[in-house]
Amino acid sequence: MMDSLTLSSFSKHLNSTFEIDTDSTDPIIASLIEAKKLASQSPNESSVTDRSPFSLVFRCNKDVFLEQKIYKMRHKLMGNLEIFLVPVGNGKDGLLYEAVFN
Repeated sequence: MMDSLTLSSFSKHLNSTFEIDTDSTDPIIASLIEAKKLASQSPNESSVTDRSPFSLVFRCNKDVFLEQKIYKMRHKLMGNLEIFLVPVGNGKDGLLYEAVFN
C-alpha cells in the first residue's frame, strides 16, 4: 500500500489532522502542513517504483517530542498508515516532523 501513495494522495489532505500512535495512552494529533515534490533520481539510476519522490511536514503541539522512527498513523479518509517521521525543527506553532517518500 505504501508504494501506491503519491504526493497527490496527501496534498488533498493538507491542513487536516492525523493521529499518531505512541506508547502513551492517547494518540498525538498532528497537522499536515506541507506536501511538496522533491528532485527526481538521476535518469541513469534504476528506480524501484515509478512514484516521484516527495516530502511531507507535520506539525505537533510544542510540548510533544517524537523520536525519529516509524509511527502508526491514522487519517479519517486515508485510513491506517505507517510513516517514518524525523524531527526537523521548532515551528512557530509547534514541533515539525518530516516524512520523505522515495
